[in-house]
Amino acid sequence: MPISIRYHDKEIQEYIFDRFHCDSWILDIGTGAGLNWDMLSNYYENIDGIEIWEPYVKQYDLENKYTNLYVEDVMDCLHLFEDYDLVLMGDVLEHLKIKDCWKILKQLETDNVPAIIQVPYQCPQGIYENNIHEIHIQDDLTKEIMEKRYGQYLEFKNLKGNIAWYVTKW
Repeated sequence: MPISIRYHDKEIQEYIFDRFHCDSWILDIGTGAGLNWDMLSNYYENIDGIEIWEPYVKQYDLENKYTNLYVEDVMDCLHLFEDYDLVLMGDVLEHLKIKDCWKILKQLETDNVPAIIQVPYQCPQGIYENNIHEIHIQDDLTKEIMEKRYGQYLEFKNLKGNIAWYVTKW
């Protein structure tokens, strides 16, 4: 769904504020309703977004929120990562194939761009409002599975309810 549970907003916001200057460039992958922009835009002016589902652009007024908005599949935007100081992936990883997640994480590591990744654990989801991109391909995620699949790239930070957040190890 374009709006996710926001259990970790305060701690993620503090994490970002403590590490990234207000003139940092941030890339929000899978903008959905633009909640990451809402959370950060009072302090950060340079927030770009990638959203695959074009109807969300108008529905959530994304073009008037993000500095630059790419209405594309993130897999076609990997070359953009090197231009950013921070990448956010809030409730995106579970929508992607494992091999695509590895490509994203490897590119972030290659470009030395830190990322914050939030995922729901054990959360099946199908098509939502005719949007096939809302399907949870990885609906089996747990702390143990995340460690097994992505542990070389990601460090666990916290879990509330069934929502966990991670940071990259670089």
